[in-house]
Amino acid sequence: MAEHDLERLPKSIDAASRAQPSTQIQISVLTVVKVVLALVGLYIIYRLVDVIVMFFVALLLAALIDPFADWFQKRKIPRALAVLAIYIILFGILGLAIVLLVPPLLSELSELVRNFSGIWGSIATAFVSVQEISAEYGVAENIERGLRSLETGLYD
Repeated sequence: MAEHDLERLPKSIDAASRAQPSTQIQISVLTVVKVVLALVGLYIIYRLVDVIVMFFVALLLAALIDPFADWFQKRKIPRALAVLAIYIILFGILGLAIVLLVPPLLSELSELVRNFSGIWGSIATAFVSVQEISAEYGVAENIERGLRSLETGLYD
């Protein structure tokens, strides 16, 4: 376009023609399909997370039991019987731990509940004394001043 042609154009068209070209974003169908498939996959994993966790726990147990089962098998004990014996031993140890640990834990918990008001009172008293000491020595102001100097040091 010649210079005299630009003078005849309205100002809005002239300004629009000089503006930056508009940016177009193109998303291919394949990209949309990939995103949808990824979302569907994540949803399936979310729904099956319990099964996946159980699978890995079973895999871990099998890996832990295998050397012991091999040891029993070398001593002419059938593998199925060896695995059964290992499970019985493991559940026995777990049961023994529960029997030995739960009663003391319950008694300690009941003791804590019984003494909770006294414990809470001593915590509240200690907190009040900490507040008094903080006010007396200006701890809060010193901390605030230190944080401000740290902030200015970071931005300088």
